[in-house]
Amino acid sequence: MIMHLIFAVFAFTQIAMHVAMAHLPALPAVPGPGTCNQFSDVCTKAQNGINTLVNVIKFLGGAMTILMIALSGILFLISRNNPKHQDSAKSALIWAVVGIAVLALAKPIADGITGIFGL
Repeated sequence: MIMHLIFAVFAFTQIAMHVAMAHLPALPAVPGPGTCNQFSDVCTKAQNGINTLVNVIKFLGGAMTILMIALSGILFLISRNNPKHQDSAKSALIWAVVGIAVLALAKPIADGITGIFGL
């Protein structure tokens, strides 16, 4: 149950970060060094910060799914024909695959949301 909640939080934050990236204004071309105004500098720092946060969340989500796949394999090995334990291992494996799918589809989902609502 806790792992399901963790995957849901990762999925929500991943999609929210991609939607937030779509809302940041596009930066104008800067003619040369020293001519950058203060607002575009703040936007650049915000975009870099959000990109870093998205990459960290993707890394943590990927690591969690790999750990869940390994955990489900261990649960299958120690289940000893116990249907309850086998169901638990199967559920962990299914949710790990769902986590990988959410991580892979987070950007397309966010792009679809922003496209539909015109954000």
